[in-house]
Amino acid sequence: MIVVEGSDKDGNRIYKALVKEILSELGLGNAIERVYLKLEPSMPIVIVSIKTKKMRPPVKVKDIALIETIKEGCRVLIRDEIYGASLLSTLWSKYGRKRVEQSPDRMEITCKGIKSSEMAELLIKPGEKLKEETLNVIWEILPEGFRVRRSFVSDDTLTTIATEDPMKEEWIAEGKKFMKISDHCRRISKKPSNPFVLRNVKNYLYKLRSIKMQELYPQIPAI
Repeated sequence: MIVVEGSDKDGNRIYKALVKEILSELGLGNAIERVYLKLEPSMPIVIVSIKTKKMRPPVKVKDIALIETIKEGCRVLIRDEIYGASLLSTLWSKYGRKRVEQSPDRMEITCKGIKSSEMAELLIKPGEKLKEETLNVIWEILPEGFRVRRSFVSDDTLTTIATEDPMKEEWIAEGKKFMKISDHCRRISKKPSNPFVLRNVKNYLYKLRSIKMQELYPQIPAI
């Protein structure tokens, strides 16, 4: 579930739609339980708090996927979707993007010049990658003009406070309180989408977000 708090209903609606598109495009819907976003123009601050599902332990590729030998190298058929993003990121990091090709449904990966035996023993650490991806989501959500930021991390929750002013202790306290509030939400469900259409939708939402942020926070220069 995504909850956006703020005095401007249009701004809340735009931000909620933007968060949905970002999560869908990054394929993180099944890994995220809830997102809280708070807009406080009077301070001015923005708080984003994301709670992930329980971090999974490190696994080998052979434990979460079927591996086939093909002429180009090997093909990986993912059996557990929640490991998909971590697996792809690990492969990109180790072998480079040119040698790793993902199918549109994200459940099949073709790896060029990589033996099946080597792929089978490759270790994936989904917990570490999920935290990194969650932070990237938060950075995508936050308005560009809010460059003073403070983040807090627990086992399953990452919260960031952003402002254009020097950070205040009461804002930090508000951010820590936000981490506790998130226990009342339900999980986000992931919906498949066309990546080309989605990119246009997200760009449109970014434009709306920029316009709305100018209305809510007029002191921030237009981007």
